[in-house]
Amino acid sequence: MLVFFLIIGYNVNEHFNEHPFIKTFHQGCVRGFYCPQDTDRAKKCNKGHYCPDGRENIPCKEGSFCPGNLSSGLDGDATPSRSYSEQMCPNGYYCPSKGLLNGTFAKPCSAGKVCCYRGETDPELLSGNCKTREELNKAIFDKTTFPSSKGWTARSSEKQCPGGYYCPVDVDGNSDGTIIACQKGDYCPAGSTQAYDCPAGFYCPPENLASGVKIYGSKKIKCTIDEIDVNTNPSKSKGCKEDVNGIEKCAPHCPLRSSSKKYCKKGHMCPATTNPITKEKIYGTVENKCGEEMINGIKGWKGVFKDKLKDDGSPELDVYGNKKKIPDRGGKYQKYVGSLSCMECPAGVSSNETTRARCQGCPAGHYCTDLETKPKICKPGAYVHKTFACEDGQSCIGGNKTDIDSGSAQYPNKCFL
Repeated sequence: MLVFFLIIGYNVNEHFNEHPFIKTFHQGCVRGFYCPQDTDRAKKCNKGHYCPDGRENIPCKEGSFCPGNLSSGLDGDATPSRSYSEQMCPNGYYCPSKGLLNGTFAKPCSAGKVCCYRGETDPELLSGNCKTREELNKAIFDKTTFPSSKGWTARSSEKQCPGGYYCPVDVDGNSDGTIIACQKGDYCPAGSTQAYDCPAGFYCPPENLASGVKIYGSKKIKCTIDEIDVNTNPSKSKGCKEDVNGIEKCAPHCPLRSSSKKYCKKGHMCPATTNPITKEKIYGTVENKCGEEMINGIKGWKGVFKDKLKDDGSPELDVYGNKKKIPDRGGKYQKYVGSLSCMECPAGVSSNETTRARCQGCPAGHYCTDLETKPKICKPGAYVHKTFACEDGQSCIGGNKTDIDSGSAQYPNKCFL
């Protein structure tokens, strides 16, 4: 019988359709090989095709990995099954078309790209996480995904890591195909391989996708001074200082990892800095509390007095032989939101030590019409119990009889208006 097979097999092309024994030859063709009619040998399944039973050499669909009948496949793993069944391109790779053939080879995913099965819906394909092997197997079993389905087809190319996500890489700089959502305060532009801090001077707001998913860090916006016209709509006021035209100018404070734009707080200043290379002004990188700096050994929020001098430069003395004092410098404060610099209280007047958002009141021995004008010295034989009403409606205590009697006043007794 063996001799008979060999003899007949020798002329198989000639007698394939005639001899009843030869007609059954294809039944012994191993999966992954192709034994077409009128052939005398099994052929390896071609690249870009799969051969399920030896009868057919079927072209693969887009997104499949069909390298042909290989002895080994990716990373040395044996992949004979890929020659007799159509399989999805593996995670961490993408399987482009070559000519008119699909999936003839698999390429490692590039840095900042996504190469994995993420589902079938548009939201999943845009920013969905990679499905696990179990989830993929279930989707195949349930026929949710299949050759030519949207998610399967997407495996033919690497996708740029979308904004609001990052796609980490291995030691060789290749992506493993995973995608990770960025967090509040992160900056993750499209193509990111890691999450970055939203830089100072910018803010990275959240974005709501059409799918209802909220993402962070997809974009950064430069912090600038806002100009708000409160003439036509006073309700838009942010509490910033108005110019002569009724326009509020609000300076921002956008520290590292800002997700929204905020204005410089009361009692603070947010001066602009300059880019040393471009010389461009940058706003919002710093926020300094008014009066924190030391001036001649005294905190800047404190009001300061100096000796009153005669024409000859010697200190002037009162009737008790004490040196007379006059206001020299006011404490630093800022009552407006969104300010580039601090204001200064009237000479001799300190600002509020805690908030630095207002001045404390008139110094002892003086009277004030408001907190924006220089204090005036009291006339002899008089005193003042309260100075004036503060902006917030509360009374500001200045020099009073208690101060005088306790000796804490800056001027002799009975010299207050």
